[in-house]
Amino acid sequence: MSQNLLKKDWGFYLGIFERIIIFSVGIWTFFNFQHPYVVEKGLVFRQAVFIVLIFVIPYLAYRRRIFLKDFPFKADAIILSPLLLDTIGNFSTHFILSYDRWDFFDKIAHFWGSGVFTFLAFIILISYFYAKNKKTEIFYLFWLSLAIGIILEGFWEIWEYYYDFRHGTILVGGLGDTLGDMVAGFFGSLVASGLCCFWYIRLKTEEKKEYLFHLSRLFANSRF
Repeated sequence: MSQNLLKKDWGFYLGIFERIIIFSVGIWTFFNFQHPYVVEKGLVFRQAVFIVLIFVIPYLAYRRRIFLKDFPFKADAIILSPLLLDTIGNFSTHFILSYDRWDFFDKIAHFWGSGVFTFLAFIILISYFYAKNKKTEIFYLFWLSLAIGIILEGFWEIWEYYYDFRHGTILVGGLGDTLGDMVAGFFGSLVASGLCCFWYIRLKTEEKKEYLFHLSRLFANSRF
């Protein structure tokens, strides 16, 4: 990838920043696994999963021989952003962007996280349809992406209840908190699905083909 191209790709630098923060916080968590706050929030397991997740897309790109010039840096940075947001919310206890200092920040995290789940579902779906040479119905994409985002948000809430029950952590703030999270997640998925469909409709044919070609190699394992 040329130096000039890297300078213009904010996703490249944001992805590096996200990985540095998530990895560093994860390592700190492992060394402080007995800290009361870490235990209370079940952060050792959560940050361990996050560390695995930050390497998934680079690993897929490596396995499928996608070089830097074809790597979707912007999509990669967007997909990682909920992990960064959750890490900030859990560990920035001395700043305003913290779950403990500002309750509404939790709803922002759920809104954004569900939106990104929906975005990921959308790009995987369009990659699959492109790889299979199937016609893409934008109405179908909108509702399917929205449904996937809502379902994933539901699974997240179920996991939090299960983890509290199984490990004695304090992840759930009661029924009101859960309903608030679900509402925020619904609107996040709704907005993201609408924006993705709008972007897809407005994208020029040649740009769409080029973008989908590389996404298909990454997410649909299409070698063409």
